[in-house]
Amino acid sequence: MGKVTHVNTDYIERLLDSEYIPVIATVAAGEDGGFFNINADTAAGAVAAALHAHKAIFLTDVDGLYKDFSDKGSLISNLTLDEVNEMLYGGEVDKGMIPKLRAAVDALTAGVFRATSSTARRRIRCSWSC
Repeated sequence: MGKVTHVNTDYIERLLDSEYIPVIATVAAGEDGGFFNINADTAAGAVAAALHAHKAIFLTDVDGLYKDFSDKGSLISNLTLDEVNEMLYGGEVDKGMIPKLRAAVDALTAGVFRATSSTARRRIRCSWSC
C-alpha cells in the first residue's frame, strides 16, 4: 500500500473550474516509476487537504462510528479532533474505520474545516471537526 506524497491540484482545479466532477482513481505513480495502490480514504483526505476543501466526506458501508460496534445504540454523531485521536490511539476503533479516521485527522490538521462519514444505505452522518 502506497502513501500520498503529492497531489496534482492544478489538474483537479481545472476540472472543477470547468464544472466537471473529478473521479480519482487511487493508483499513484511512485518516484521509482512503479505504480502503487493507495487506500481510497487516505487519498480522499490528501486531496481534500491539498485543495484546502471546506469539508471532506468519507463514504462507508456501515452506519458510522460506534463507541462499541456490538452495541448499535452507541453510534457517535459528532466528535472533536481530540476525541477522534483518543479513540484512534486508545485502541477503541474497529479496523475498518481506522483508515477513515486517520484520513479525517490528516485532512483536519491540514486545514479542512470538517470531515464527515456517511453511508448511502441510510441517512446517517458522523462529523468530526477541529
